[in-house]
Amino acid sequence: MQRPQFPLRLSRETLVGSVFWILSLEFFVGQAIAQLGWKGPPSYSLINDAISDLGVTTCGTVDIAGVPEYYCSKLYVVMNTSFVLTGAFILLGVYFTCAAWPWSRKFRAGIILVALAGIGKMAAGLNPPNVDFTLHSLGSLGIPIGDIGLILIGLVFRKKLRWLGYFSLLLGVAGFFGFLYFLLGNTQSGFWERVGSYPIILWCTLLGVYFIRRSQAPKELPLPVRE
Repeated sequence: MQRPQFPLRLSRETLVGSVFWILSLEFFVGQAIAQLGWKGPPSYSLINDAISDLGVTTCGTVDIAGVPEYYCSKLYVVMNTSFVLTGAFILLGVYFTCAAWPWSRKFRAGIILVALAGIGKMAAGLNPPNVDFTLHSLGSLGIPIGDIGLILIGLVFRKKLRWLGYFSLLLGVAGFFGFLYFLLGNTQSGFWERVGSYPIILWCTLLGVYFIRRSQAPKELPLPVRE
């Protein structure tokens, strides 16, 4: 008997969504370019400085949420654009891959949270921290929301497709607690924010690659997922 496989359906729309998810990797490119435009001292630190620092729109000591610090990213437009594009790519990937997934209530909740994470990144990019700290912070909540989404998706798949289930769980749990540690204001805040923020991009990229590779494989029976 042939072993059931995932995804359920690989249409042209699914492949378009997969490409969008892979394009979310541009988030790393945007950060790297924006960091090249940083003028110091002090120099920008991936370990100690938040990602959003690269999107601050002024150069000098700026008071954000009552905390004066030095910011100077000459290429802040690149960072904020990268936030918006990444969020859009995540959201479009969710939309176009809908037919590939075995839907259940738990999965629906998880994938909606992933979509909200994309919206959060867009909100963060459209509202740099020195422009509207409240809206930027609300957008940043998309990070733990997306991580919770990955956890829910992992719970759906852990017995049906183990690699996807445990991969999703690992990224979601690591991301959620990384961001929680970041919120507690500990040292190395930049590192811990990245631990929280990067998992959803890695997840989207891997799923995008997987869907494209599956489209080139012989067709097999679909994978049923029931609660």
